[in-house]
Amino acid sequence: MVAKVAHESKMAIKVFKLIVLVLVFIMLAMHTTIGEKDCYNEKFLVKAVCHNSIKLSGPYVPPNDPCRAAVEASDMLCICGIFKAADEVAISMTKFVELAKDCNKPLENPVTTTTTKSIIAMGIYENWHSVHQ
Repeated sequence: MVAKVAHESKMAIKVFKLIVLVLVFIMLAMHTTIGEKDCYNEKFLVKAVCHNSIKLSGPYVPPNDPCRAAVEASDMLCICGIFKAADEVAISMTKFVELAKDCNKPLENPVTTTTTKSIIAMGIYENWHSVHQ
């Protein structure tokens, strides 16, 4: 009887460890964290529809109507918060800020977020780079 109880408790511990492992994997694999707004689709839409306004090369181009609609329907501050390094070398962060402003969706208090600090830094780099080419 004691051996059976010991075996069952070992099995219960193994099952518990497996459940914890699965939960940890699910948490790590999730796209967003708890409390984070999911705006990845909005980011994709704005980058695709507004490409002419935020592309790295050339001057800033004011947004067309489809671009304005995409920006107006999006949370630009949330998008700013999920930019990755790959985004920062694919589009102009300075133009992204300008686009938000042109569509009456200015990035409120941009100095408080890490991404907008990098936007400011990228803007400084882009301005320096365009002068020194």
